[in-house]
Amino acid sequence: MKKIAFLLVFVAVFWGCQTFSPSYKSGTEAAINKDWDEAVKHYERAVLGDPKNSVYRLALMRARVAAGYDHLYKARQLAAENKKEEALREYDMALTYDPASKVIAE
Repeated sequence: MKKIAFLLVFVAVFWGCQTFSPSYKSGTEAAINKDWDEAVKHYERAVLGDPKNSVYRLALMRARVAAGYDHLYKARQLAAENKKEEALREYDMALTYDPASKVIAE
Protein backbone atom coordinates (compact mmCIF):
# COMPACT_ATOMS: atom_id res chain seq x y z
CA MET A 1 0.00 0.00 0.00
CA LYS A 2 2.87 2.38 0.81
CA LYS A 3 4.42 1.72 -2.59
CA ILE A 4 1.19 2.61 -4.33
CA ALA A 5 0.85 5.82 -2.32
CA PHE A 6 4.49 6.69 -3.07
CA LEU A 7 3.94 6.17 -6.80
CA LEU A 8 0.71 8.17 -6.75
CA VAL A 9 2.52 11.09 -5.14
CA PHE A 10 5.23 10.87 -7.79
CA VAL A 11 2.67 10.78 -10.57
CA ALA A 12 0.78 13.74 -9.11
CA VAL A 13 3.96 15.76 -8.84
CA PHE A 14 5.10 14.66 -12.28
CA TRP A 15 1.88 15.63 -14.04
CA GLY A 16 0.68 18.45 -11.82
CA CYS A 17 3.70 20.71 -11.76
CA GLN A 18 5.16 22.10 -14.91
CA THR A 19 7.94 23.95 -13.10
CA PHE A 20 10.16 20.91 -12.63
CA SER A 21 13.14 20.39 -14.89
CA PRO A 22 13.06 17.89 -17.76
CA SER A 23 15.72 15.85 -15.93
CA TYR A 24 13.54 15.64 -12.82
CA LYS A 25 10.54 14.59 -14.90
CA SER A 26 12.60 11.93 -16.68
CA GLY A 27 13.87 10.69 -13.33
CA THR A 28 10.34 10.47 -12.01
CA GLU A 29 9.24 8.51 -15.05
CA ALA A 30 12.17 6.12 -14.58
CA ALA A 31 11.31 5.76 -10.87
CA ILE A 32 7.70 4.93 -11.68
CA ASN A 33 9.02 2.21 -13.99
CA LYS A 34 11.43 1.06 -11.26
CA ASP A 35 14.42 1.75 -13.48
CA TRP A 36 16.47 3.01 -10.56
CA ASP A 37 19.79 3.37 -12.37
CA GLU A 38 18.19 5.70 -14.91
CA ALA A 39 16.28 7.54 -12.19
CA VAL A 40 19.53 8.25 -10.36
CA LYS A 41 21.17 9.57 -13.54
CA HIS A 42 18.30 11.94 -14.28
CA TYR A 43 17.93 13.12 -10.70
CA GLU A 44 21.68 13.78 -10.49
CA ARG A 45 21.35 16.05 -13.54
CA ALA A 46 18.39 17.81 -11.93
CA VAL A 47 20.36 18.39 -8.72
CA LEU A 48 23.36 19.67 -10.67
CA GLY A 49 21.09 22.16 -12.39
CA ASP A 50 19.47 23.32 -9.15
CA PRO A 51 21.53 22.17 -6.12
CA LYS A 52 19.33 23.95 -3.58
CA ASN A 53 16.10 22.29 -4.73
CA SER A 54 15.11 20.00 -1.85
CA VAL A 55 12.58 18.10 -3.99
CA TYR A 56 15.35 17.13 -6.41
CA ARG A 57 17.75 16.19 -3.62
CA LEU A 58 15.14 14.06 -1.84
CA ALA A 59 14.19 12.28 -5.06
CA LEU A 60 17.88 11.55 -5.71
CA MET A 61 18.36 10.15 -2.20
CA ARG A 62 15.31 7.89 -2.55
CA ALA A 63 16.40 6.68 -5.98
CA ARG A 64 19.93 5.94 -4.73
CA VAL A 65 18.56 3.85 -1.84
CA ALA A 66 16.17 2.00 -4.17
CA ALA A 67 18.96 1.39 -6.70
CA GLY A 68 21.19 0.09 -3.92
CA TYR A 69 18.58 -2.40 -2.76
CA ASP A 70 17.82 -3.40 -6.35
CA HIS A 71 21.48 -4.24 -6.93
CA LEU A 72 21.67 -6.01 -3.56
CA TYR A 73 18.73 -8.20 -4.56
CA LYS A 74 20.40 -9.03 -7.88
CA ALA A 75 23.69 -9.77 -6.09
CA ARG A 76 22.01 -12.19 -3.72
CA GLN A 77 20.32 -13.98 -6.61
CA LEU A 78 23.63 -14.29 -8.46
CA ALA A 79 25.41 -15.49 -5.32
CA ALA A 80 22.74 -18.17 -4.84
CA GLU A 81 23.44 -19.29 -8.42
CA ASN A 82 27.17 -19.42 -7.54
CA LYS A 83 27.98 -16.62 -10.01
CA LYS A 84 30.50 -15.02 -7.70
CA GLU A 85 32.11 -12.45 -10.01
CA GLU A 86 28.78 -11.13 -11.24
CA ALA A 87 27.47 -11.05 -7.67
CA LEU A 88 30.50 -9.04 -6.53
CA ARG A 89 29.90 -6.49 -9.29
CA GLU A 90 26.29 -6.11 -8.14
CA TYR A 91 27.38 -5.76 -4.50
CA ASP A 92 29.84 -3.05 -5.57
CA MET A 93 27.08 -1.23 -7.45
CA ALA A 94 24.83 -1.48 -4.40
CA LEU A 95 27.51 0.06 -2.19
CA THR A 96 28.19 2.76 -4.77
CA TYR A 97 24.56 3.86 -4.66
CA ASP A 98 24.03 3.54 -0.92
CA PRO A 99 27.37 3.39 0.94
CA ALA A 100 25.77 4.18 4.31
CA SER A 101 23.47 1.15 4.22
CA LYS A 102 24.28 -1.33 6.96
CA VAL A 103 22.25 -4.01 5.18
CA ILE A 104 24.29 -3.70 1.99
CA ALA A 105 27.59 -3.40 3.87
CA GLU A 106 27.02 -6.79 5.51
